Amino acid sequence: MLLRDRLQSLGYSAHPPARRRAVDLESVAAALGGEVVESEAGQAILVEQVHAIPPARPGDGIARLGLDPDATAGGLCFLDTETTGLSSGAGNQVFLIAMAWRRAEALVVRQYILADPGHEAAFLDAACADISASGALVTYNGRSFDVPVLQTRLVMTRRPPIPDDKPHLDLLWPVRRAYRPRLGVCTLGNVEMMVLGRDRGEDVPGYLIPELYFKFLRRRDPDMLHAILAHNRQDVVTLSLLLDRLLDDLDEPVACHPLDRIGLARLLEAAGDVAGALHVYERTWLEADDAWDGEIWPGDWTAVEVAYIAGLRLALLRRRAGEHDAAQRVLAELWQRHPAPFEAGIMLAKHLEHRRKDVTGALDVVAAAADALEEMPGRTVREDRWLGDLRRRRLRLERKVAKVADAA
Repeated sequence: MLLRDRLQSLGYSAHPPARRRAVDLESVAAALGGEVVESEAGQAILVEQVHAIPPARPGDGIARLGLDPDATAGGLCFLDTETTGLSSGAGNQVFLIAMAWRRAEALVVRQYILADPGHEAAFLDAACADISASGALVTYNGRSFDVPVLQTRLVMTRRPPIPDDKPHLDLLWPVRRAYRPRLGVCTLGNVEMMVLGRDRGEDVPGYLIPELYFKFLRRRDPDMLHAILAHNRQDVVTLSLLLDRLLDDLDEPVACHPLDRIGLARLLEAAGDVAGALHVYERTWLEADDAWDGEIWPGDWTAVEVAYIAGLRLALLRRRAGEHDAAQRVLAELWQRHPAPFEAGIMLAKHLEHRRKDVTGALDVVAAAADALEEMPGRTVREDRWLGDLRRRRLRLERKVAKVADAA
């Protein structure tokens, strides 16, 4: 068989494919309700909208999320990108960038669209000019995806990268800490629905967006971009509302769902607000029996389990503050009330041995916890670690008790 025939059998064509039609930026921009903007590198399409939104919160509370309030002086830029793939490699191209800024009771949303890969330099220049003029970035998984992909495209087109010291708040991490126990899955869409109570309706799924963009490049039909722009625009609107909600919940965590309280208290701990965290843990611990009896939440959480976690954190913070008697009272109650109090048992045994010098009492707790864990079928990895700790502690305490008995 000739090489030509072999190649044709594999789908090779000797005739080159027809060239893609040149894009008419003006007509695409007009169809999308946007405009063509000029830069030294060429032309890009910009679509701008203004959304009514509640007034912006004061900036000081954002320090609890690790962002310096002074960094917000130039304005928070809520940023989201749409790309041709899900990897952060050089072959993944950014084709849509949404940015939003709070202005009084409005959210100004600007979207830059790459209508043709040949216009990438102008597209990136226009978007990065807005990023540079902003004080800080706010994203959702932007540290791991959006910004690295954007940086790669800037390098590939020989443009200046976004400075490494640009203040950046990635909301994915505090949102996971605060709401994951209740939600389980913390995709932006699920958080939007379950935390903000907003339903997008017929929103295009994210996995279809690259395919729709490639279809647009082949057909040059701007109608294929409307759903992508709406999805991208809603992401930055949601980011703005989610930041406000998270700051509100950190101000009043005891008014939140019990499962959210634990995560919010952990955020307060991380921010150095130990007193605020203590207040949340104590309220949750004290209200468990009265407020949540019999209620079960996602993940099969029960009121007893929520109270147990709150009690462990409460005891730990009390101990760190030097309030050892208060810590012991909580641990002793956890040991008596919870059906699987192994972690509390270890903490209580440490307290009895080292603070109270009650070696026999510590041994009783450790022995009971170890025996219960030994009989538990299907232990988790974490429970196996507890069991190993309890076995070692039991042997040491038995030797200590025997030594005291011999001395007597």
